[in-house]
Amino acid sequence: MQPKDKDSPLAIAIFTMLSTVLSTMLMLQSCASADCSIPWDLEPGTLEAHVDGQSWLASEAAWMESAGSIQITTSAGAGWMLSLLAQNDVSGNSVVDAVNSGDLPMEVLLGDGSEGGWALLYPDEGLSFATKNASGGTLFISAHDADELLGCVEFVAADDSTTVELKDGRFRAALSNL
Repeated sequence: MQPKDKDSPLAIAIFTMLSTVLSTMLMLQSCASADCSIPWDLEPGTLEAHVDGQSWLASEAAWMESAGSIQITTSAGAGWMLSLLAQNDVSGNSVVDAVNSGDLPMEVLLGDGSEGGWALLYPDEGLSFATKNASGGTLFISAHDADELLGCVEFVAADDSTTVELKDGRFRAALSNL
């Protein structure tokens, strides 16, 4: 059925429906890179990721507010230890303010710190790998639920001569007691 008039109720309803569908599709497409789903079986206080293609499960993932930033760390074990620092999101807003107000999810660029944050990955032996020495990456903080911070992380970091890639990182970091 074709509406005869562009101002008819049917034409307006069709236009409204199409506009809503298109807007939703564009919004979902723009958020696709920020897809950060946490597996239902990921234990509190853990981080899972792939480091150079190898599965890594870190325990004692914790977060704390420190000097106007959010710091997320894991304990040493299974070959690696991780430290993330987030100061500002991609829009320049304070990560601490966003977490405290619940204005999530948010995206933080990881690099040398001037982009918004940085990451350090420590092997059991040898030099640490820093995002400031490589192409960096992204930290998504997706939720702050009671005493937990949930999110995702991916980055490339380097030491003096070698790069390492952390992919598919998912965490449920517990609030630190420090």
